Amino acid sequence: MSQSKKNQTRHLSLSNPNILQDRREEDEAIVPWVIEFRVVGTTDLLRARMAEEFTIGRGDAELGHFPQIDLTPYAAHELGVSRRHVRIYTKDNRVLIEDLRSANGTFINNEMLIANKPYRLRDKDKLRLGELELQVHYVVKPLSADETRAGWEQAFNIPSCGRGRRLLLVDEDKDVLRLLKFVARQAGFEVVTAENLSQAMASFDAVRPDVILCEMLLPDGNGESLIRYVRGLAKELPIAVLTSATAGYTMGQALESGADMFLAKPLALDEYVSALVKLAELAQ
Repeated sequence: MSQSKKNQTRHLSLSNPNILQDRREEDEAIVPWVIEFRVVGTTDLLRARMAEEFTIGRGDAELGHFPQIDLTPYAAHELGVSRRHVRIYTKDNRVLIEDLRSANGTFINNEMLIANKPYRLRDKDKLRLGELELQVHYVVKPLSADETRAGWEQAFNIPSCGRGRRLLLVDEDKDVLRLLKFVARQAGFEVVTAENLSQAMASFDAVRPDVILCEMLLPDGNGESLIRYVRGLAKELPIAVLTSATAGYTMGQALESGADMFLAKPLALDEYVSALVKLAELAQ
């Protein structure tokens, strides 16, 4: 393989700051933000993919109000949530939130927001709409750097490191899988996806991947079970694990289970790209 081919880089255009789009595949667009809102007092997670913007409130079919995140099932009316309570959008590597003149106010970490004024919404913030509390969790974000990055969206470079190697991606979140698959394909990997442990083991047996990236907590089991299974058959196969800091797993536990690399959620796409490069090197 020539040196120029080896160092080839894919340039993903972000003409819309919220959308990764391959210049050679204009029909495929991927949103590089995935955010979860946990309804405090429940185990329910409400997931959102950042597009242009979205609203949170309570639905009212008679008046034609249909927020993207509808809190009606959580006693939203009784707890003072307005029909269009807040809007959330991204700008310059930040997630912003605005109170839409709600009747009972919006609070971030118990600080009341001024209506129609943008405030930054961060990972692990406690968001309160009236008396209904949500815990904010970023799952995927574009950049690891937290500071404002005006103009960062002009290009997102991905080195062509995969060279046709087979990558098995395992995660129960379809939005996360779709995003990670898209980026890995641009890096030159052939990608197989699985949403649970059973699918992952079946996919491993069927395609014998060259590289694996696996979420540690899966609906039907634990990522460690997959790692032990793989290590019994392919001791040198590069494995990276992915988990949130709240999942109870540490880097040491992941590596002791047989993983080569640990990635934490929220996963930044630039960190993910760096991990793909390292995994490709380990697979040589």
